[in-house]
Amino acid sequence: MRIPQNIKRLLFGARLVARHYSLLPEKRNPSRRCILRIDGRIPNGGLCDRLRGIAGIYLHCKVNNHPFGVLFDHPFELQEILRPNRYDWRVTKEEMGSSIWDVSVAVTYGGGKCCPSFRRRQTHVYNIGGGNLSAINARYGTDYSFGSLFHELFRPTDRLAERIEQARQPLKGRAYVAVCYRFMSLLGDFYEGDRPVLHGQARTRLMEQAAAALQRIRERHPEMPVLVTSDSGTFLESLAGVPDVVTIPGKVVHMDYTAGEQIETYMKSFTDLYLLSGGVKIYRMCGGGLYTSGFPNTAALMSGIPMEDIDITGDGTPSATSDTCC
Repeated sequence: MRIPQNIKRLLFGARLVARHYSLLPEKRNPSRRCILRIDGRIPNGGLCDRLRGIAGIYLHCKVNNHPFGVLFDHPFELQEILRPNRYDWRVTKEEMGSSIWDVSVAVTYGGGKCCPSFRRRQTHVYNIGGGNLSAINARYGTDYSFGSLFHELFRPTDRLAERIEQARQPLKGRAYVAVCYRFMSLLGDFYEGDRPVLHGQARTRLMEQAAAALQRIRERHPEMPVLVTSDSGTFLESLAGVPDVVTIPGKVVHMDYTAGEQIETYMKSFTDLYLLSGGVKIYRMCGGGLYTSGFPNTAALMSGIPMEDIDITGDGTPSATSDTCC
């Protein structure tokens, strides 16, 4: 029997309370902010699931004029990579409540199906599955975009801004198109759950299809360089020396499966995201076992540029076109 989602939320919340919260009243009064916790207590998905979840819960708070905060310290401190722009979302651990007498615990799926209740005490939100801004906007009769919310909340730290500028240098200030491949573990670059790894001819065939699809995109845009991002260092290395193809060096990891890396490793994904969003168009490569990632779509939403899906097993005919709405 399938358990209804509202019952699953209650059970999940009860387990979080039992494991992480005190039954005794606190001596201090925590702030009444609604705080989204991304701290390793539950799986939060990849980077873009987390960013969309932040935007979704922030929108709930913004519309209800309720103070908002983010505690994002797993597997890295978000404040080392992004800093507040027009809204200060930072939370100190000292202001965090830890007793059920002072804290309401809410579990949300997609940041939109369930709205956290705004009470006089502090609310801790644990979000699963990104953020559905369409559902939240429909709930309130608003029309906020992911890009507007993201830029209201965030701007790069000096350290990330320097990485972004370094990555842009090979483009020499030219307009460019961006391409994103998500191989996951197919080429054996890293572990990602129970995803398959290809070997032999199957692996070679996939890399040939991916390279041929890239060539077709280059032929569409002969006047522009092509920025290529991928979670596979193996594939990026195979593009070395290809004219007018720019890649960004560095290791890519999935945040729900990799902890304990240096901050530079996690910064690579943010660099890719900002560089993708700076193109005139994004191509998301799919087919042949590639994962249809939300990463390039999130980048397109950041700056409102078009995104097109390309099946690498075909002749280059678009398989779908995103309208870049969230």
